[in-house]
Amino acid sequence: MKCAVSWEDSKRNEAAALSQRLSLPLVELSDTCDGLLLVVGLENYYLKNTGKNDLGPLCVDFFSSRMKHRLKSGGGPLLKAVGPVKNDQRRVLDVTAGLGRDAYVLASQGFEVTLLERSSILFEMLNQEIGKQFLDDLQEADRASLSKMKLIHIDAVDFMRSTEEKFDVVCLDPMFPERSKSAKVKKDLQYLQLLHGVEDDGSALLPLARNIAIKKVVVKRPIHAPPLAGLVPNHSFKAKTLRLDVYLPP
Repeated sequence: MKCAVSWEDSKRNEAAALSQRLSLPLVELSDTCDGLLLVVGLENYYLKNTGKNDLGPLCVDFFSSRMKHRLKSGGGPLLKAVGPVKNDQRRVLDVTAGLGRDAYVLASQGFEVTLLERSSILFEMLNQEIGKQFLDDLQEADRASLSKMKLIHIDAVDFMRSTEEKFDVVCLDPMFPERSKSAKVKKDLQYLQLLHGVEDDGSALLPLARNIAIKKVVVKRPIHAPPLAGLVPNHSFKAKTLRLDVYLPP
């Protein structure tokens, strides 16, 4: 899908540098165009769909009220599936970083999280948010969480096939889970589909993830979806709308 870079107020120079890095056109925010705009806002980079189907803006925001509520509630089933932090078991690989929310939850609990993202646009959005750790007015606890996140711009399959590293836990959230035809796709997922295009169901990632996991692989699935790649998990943790399947290494 067509994409361009724009800016708010005094952010033109930053937007110009961003457009050069991404090899995307730089346009005024008021310009009429059809496609996606990556806007350099005053506080966050955000995506804006300028087509007929206006989805509303989407940004990477680890400090939103939604995230604060999630952290206060204990992180939900994700932390149950990943398990507690231990000194010798704290390295996590987030294969499908997306908007980085799961990674930030884990980092806030003390895990060292490596995030993989192949979309250059999502990479820039994530990198801008993680870079807030260097702001003077950031709370120390938030700075500590961001410092535990390492972002890599790479295709997950390429990384897992070539890496010699091992991770205690590998987390996988396939972008296109099966769903009923009547279900409305969330705004987040619609934007991810626009950025990534048509993909498979993520089945190829599971065996690669198991090969580099020391303790377990955690796969996020819709509550009624079949197991990824047809492989029955060793354990499952269920919430209202999702299920976390746990696979042990082969």
